[in-house]
Order: sequence, then structure tokens, then C-alpha cells
Amino acid sequence: MRNYAIQRVILLIPTLFVLSIISFSLELAFFSLFLSALVAIPIGVFSAVRQDTKGDYAVRSTVVLVDAVPHFWLATLILILPAVYLGWSVPVGWHSLTEEPVRHFIQMLLPASIISVSSSASLVRITRTMMLEVLRQEYIRTAWSKGLSERSIMYRHALKNALIPVVTVFGLRVPNALNGSVVMEAVFGIPGLGRWTIDAITYRDYGQLQLALMFTAITVLVANLIVDLLYGWLDPRVRYR
Repeated sequence: MRNYAIQRVILLIPTLFVLSIISFSLELAFFSLFLSALVAIPIGVFSAVRQDTKGDYAVRSTVVLVDAVPHFWLATLILILPAVYLGWSVPVGWHSLTEEPVRHFIQMLLPASIISVSSSASLVRITRTMMLEVLRQEYIRTAWSKGLSERSIMYRHALKNALIPVVTVFGLRVPNALNGSVVMEAVFGIPGLGRWTIDAITYRDYGQLQLALMFTAITVLVANLIVDLLYGWLDPRVRYR
């Protein structure tokens, strides 16, 4: 019995270590997805409401350009250009959330912003497409005829119905956010799951690599479950099916 308890403690130690590592990657992925949603959804709504105007053309052109920018290239430019032309280097290293919360937030903000670039582009496109489809529905024309304000129609009636495909795409962005954290953690010195995976590949530690992939798969499954639960909140009709 005593040996069994010792074995459980021995197995618990690496599990807690991996959970502490994956928490850094999840924090980075959460920040990046939050920033992409915060930027992409309002821009997508604006582009749909102002369809075929100069603002719409500017948004669509910018989205195409931003979607073509690779993460690693943008991160490399952000690190090199300020150092070469301004004599200032982007701070690289790890700062604990409990000891240095301000430095920790600043350090997570830059790589999260880089990861959110491509996610924002796809979210803008899908938000614009779904908003245009919803705005052509009969209940939207009824809302206009009742004299409701544009803000109320767009954000209270149209956007909520248009968000279901957006939430689906948002859930599919979770693996991309975790994959993007692999490069960002190596570039900015964040001790997360991505850096741990790179170390496992470098030293051919296949057990460590399998463990990292397993936790990544679990994270994706949980994210998809949360997306499915959000369907019922966005559309009450889903609950009765």
C-alpha cells in the first residue's frame, strides 16, 4: 500500500509540471483569441453595414494583406527592426504573473497580438459574410420598419444570429493559436508547451513529445465542447433539437 502511494506521488509530480507548462500556452492562446475577437467582430460588422463603400474596400484589402503575413516573419521583424534602427530591443524573457504582473502582461501582449493577426483576418471575413446574409432577412426589414435604431438592429438582432458560424470558426482557431504559440514561445522566451515541444523534438524525447501532443489534443476537444455549448446560448432553438 505504501509503495502504491509513493508511485502515485511520483506520477503526480510530472503531471503537475506539465500542467504548469501548458498554463502558459493556454494563457497566450487566450490572449490572442481575445484580441482577435475584440478587433475582428466590430470590423466585420462595420464592413457589412458599409458594404461596397471605401471603408469596406479598405477593410477587405487589409484583411487579404494581413492574412498573407506569416507569424515567424512578423515576429522576426518586430525583434530586429527596433534594435537596428532605433537602438531599442524588445524585452525577451519570462516574468512571473504573481511577482511582476505588469511586466508579465506586457510580455504576453506582443506575441498574442502577432498570433491574433491571421485569426483576425479570417474572423473579419466570416463575420462580414454572415452579417450580410442576416441583414437580408425579413425580420431585419421588419425591425427597420418599426423604427428601431441602427445600433439596436445591428448588435441586438443581427449580430447574435450571425455569430453561430463565427463561433465555429473561432473554435477552429484554437489549434492555430496553440501552433502559433510554438514559434512565439521560442522567439520571446516563454516557457510554455510550444517551447517544451521544440525541446522534445530537438533532443528526440518521444515520450515528452507524445505527452505534449496529448495535452494539445485535450485542449482542442475542450474548446470544441465549449463551442457546442455556446450554440445553445446564441440560438435557443438548438436546445430543443
